[in-house]
Amino acid sequence: MNQIRAVLPAAGILRRLAVAVAGAALLSVPAWADMVGSTVTGTVQFGAGPVYSLGTAVIQNGPIEFTYSDSINVDTVDFSSLNLAITDVSSSTWLGSGSAAATYTFTDTVFSGLSFVKLSDSFGGAQLSLTGDVITVTTPAFPTSGTFGAVFTDPPSVPEPRATLFLCFSVAILCFAKRKSLKLLR
Repeated sequence: MNQIRAVLPAAGILRRLAVAVAGAALLSVPAWADMVGSTVTGTVQFGAGPVYSLGTAVIQNGPIEFTYSDSINVDTVDFSSLNLAITDVSSSTWLGSGSAAATYTFTDTVFSGLSFVKLSDSFGGAQLSLTGDVITVTTPAFPTSGTFGAVFTDPPSVPEPRATLFLCFSVAILCFAKRKSLKLLR
């Protein structure tokens, strides 16, 4: 009986240590940036025309941050926690081939270090580049009138192999401590 009491506290210490190690491993997993709440400024330029200010907006999940409209198209830009969606509803191909391409520029310090990938593109060639804290999205000329859009996302980071290995090791220690304490109770 004395032998069991002497081992159980040691198993409890091992269990606590394993839980602490597992918690540390979970906390060491890299997080991704959430763009919600940050302030972004934007511009748009069609072809070689003038640069139009889209203003400044606070990124929120839900409402569209930027809208640009003129007599032939309505452009909207919507940021969310991880996505950037641009939509253009064009009612005319008034500028002809190649001259209605658009360049959107957005600036915010939260963009530094992000890495966007394209989820969808009905523009047929939308491109996003990120330099420092500036996102530049270019879209090709529209072949016809219609609704065009592109969605880009900053995918969540994948845990480092070292953090995953650390977590697995912690779980193994926990299982071993539990097995050892059950074996001694028999």
